[in-house]
Amino acid sequence: MRMRPSLLMVLLAALAIRYPLAQAAGSRYLLTWAGDADRRDSDFLAVVDVQPNSATYRQVLRTVPVGETGTNPHHTEHAFAPGRSAFASGFGGNRTFRFD
Repeated sequence: MRMRPSLLMVLLAALAIRYPLAQAAGSRYLLTWAGDADRRDSDFLAVVDVQPNSATYRQVLRTVPVGETGTNPHHTEHAFAPGRSAFASGFGGNRTFRFD
């Protein structure tokens, strides 16, 4: 299922594009935890390429739906270590999601 970008996802991607030096040293991807604005489609994690010299720079490379709507995507970790899971909270759904 292809997710439509939410306003939050577009804003975060735009910030990463405008301020690429703000990203962690060596980081190529921006993980964006977002929800569908009209709550019809699943909340999702989006992976955006923020490596300026990449052929896919500024593109959403993948979306990972969680199978739930309206969880009010809220918190994620601030840094993600390679090979470790990423955790994201759905504030309104009282849920935490783990992404590998």
